[in-house]
Amino acid sequence: MQVRLWGRVFLLSKKKCIFLLLLLLVVCAIIGYALIVYNKPSGSVSDSDKPENTILFIPKATLCPTPYQSNEAETRYAIHLTGCIVNPGVIYVAPGEILYDAIILAGGFTDDADTEAANLAMKISDGMQIRIPSKKDADKTWLISPGISGNHSDPPDADQGENSKMVNINTASVAQLMTLSGIGASTAKSIISYREENGPFLRIEDIMNVPGIKEGKYNKIKDDICISS
Repeated sequence: MQVRLWGRVFLLSKKKCIFLLLLLLVVCAIIGYALIVYNKPSGSVSDSDKPENTILFIPKATLCPTPYQSNEAETRYAIHLTGCIVNPGVIYVAPGEILYDAIILAGGFTDDADTEAANLAMKISDGMQIRIPSKKDADKTWLISPGISGNHSDPPDADQGENSKMVNINTASVAQLMTLSGIGASTAKSIISYREENGPFLRIEDIMNVPGIKEGKYNKIKDDICISS
């Protein structure tokens, strides 16, 4: 076989022609493979490299506990912290916790907080509102509302409407307490001091533990006082 290349004539045998064709095919295959590998995206994965039946494990969402769950172990009490607290606001604590625990959950005291003004060992009641005064505050009142003790599933008292017209000895101010028969400014302040030091009154009869209030004075005011929140 004669092959003209670059102006010259070459005589090739049949075997040489076959060899040159095979060599040309090999060179083309190598060049084609190199082009494919070079142009292939670095992050791509071939179908053969992909794992079969890939499973993604997604954890269940964690639900923030609500304050009124039926399960006693998950019950939470809402408490409103104000004043000299790092993160004031409403937080949820477990029954049996004390005021100090709630304050720590809220980030603790600020630098100017009067840490001795409140009874930090007081047990938390649901709906309680606490104000931590500063060292410069003249008014050291810290128990704004004693909240509600007990189970939230209990039905409301039948005389709740009537009690709303009474003086709540757990939340009343000095002026409100002075509207009661025989209660002056000094005794009203003693009532507030007693509940701040000992916690909310659990029964209206407990008001007789306040200095200056005996059975006679209690009988005059017992129909005009209540302890509901």
